[in-house]
Amino acid sequence: MLVGSWPLLVVAMLLFGSGAAAGLASRFAATDLATPQRRARDLSVVVWATTVGSVVGPTLAGLADRVAGPGLRLGDAHAQHGSTAPSAAPFVLAAVAFALAAAVVAVWLRPDPLLASRATSDAADVVASGAAPGAVPADGKGSSWRDGLHAGWAVVSASPTARLALGAIVLSHLVMVGLMSMTPVHMNHGGATLQVVGLVISAHIAGMYALSPVVGWLADRVGHARVLYVGGALLLAAAVVVAGAPGEDSARLTVGLVLLGLGWSCGLVAGSALLVDATPGPSRTSVQGLSDLAMNTGGAVGGILAGAIIGFSSYGALAWGAAALVVVCAVVAAPLARRAALR
Repeated sequence: MLVGSWPLLVVAMLLFGSGAAAGLASRFAATDLATPQRRARDLSVVVWATTVGSVVGPTLAGLADRVAGPGLRLGDAHAQHGSTAPSAAPFVLAAVAFALAAAVVAVWLRPDPLLASRATSDAADVVASGAAPGAVPADGKGSSWRDGLHAGWAVVSASPTARLALGAIVLSHLVMVGLMSMTPVHMNHGGATLQVVGLVISAHIAGMYALSPVVGWLADRVGHARVLYVGGALLLAAAVVVAGAPGEDSARLTVGLVLLGLGWSCGLVAGSALLVDATPGPSRTSVQGLSDLAMNTGGAVGGILAGAIIGFSSYGALAWGAAALVVVCAVVAAPLARRAALR
């Protein structure tokens, strides 16, 4: 930012996004040494930690901006209409935070939980996974990322439970991104201020992360597959609530987006735990990588489709379309969910 190069900024944001993706993928590390009875709870704690960053991060960014002073600000020529020149301090703070996180993992996360779990795994993982005989690939050492994706898909395609889990994760992320990304646009059309939009989105983020330990406890208590149905019901309720809400009805949109966040949390936490349950130990990293690739692809598709629907029709049409998609997917997945619940 200080050098005024937008290509460098694009590369930097790509790296920031990669770091964020790695942080989200780290939820699976919590399951490597977790017992089957605690997988969802242990995973959900990592997801919950995102709440801390979401709340503290903006505060620290503002503090860093004030402390940095003019040394990290662009020249006055970049300031417009008498406003303060933009600062690179938040970017520096984020870089330092990433470096500290990497150092903590490198120094204190020993032994690596994945390696420890592989050392203690036995044939019971294969029996409990539900995968077809012969479907367990090698652990991927020395293979390319394409081989890893192929190996992950081989395991998922062989296990109905894994297909259910992966589908639930992708659906939750697609619906969440689609509705969430267009809500500020809808509110802006209704004349809402940036402060009101920010409060609504903050409530949505709280719904996504703040109660994830409760979701994890419930998933371990009543079953991962059953909580997926709870998540689907919450996503459906969210879509119905916001479908008829005008842009100026911030209260109704807040309720809808909190429900949307809770539905996403159920899908991510319970779906991720169920995916681990359904995957043999040597294949888990490949399946987990495939899961996050599919999830983020679903989010990108959801955002693109949401923008197209808003441009062509309305926010209400987007919400009703999301509700219909959830219902169709729930009906199609019902046999797999029943089988997984019985298992």
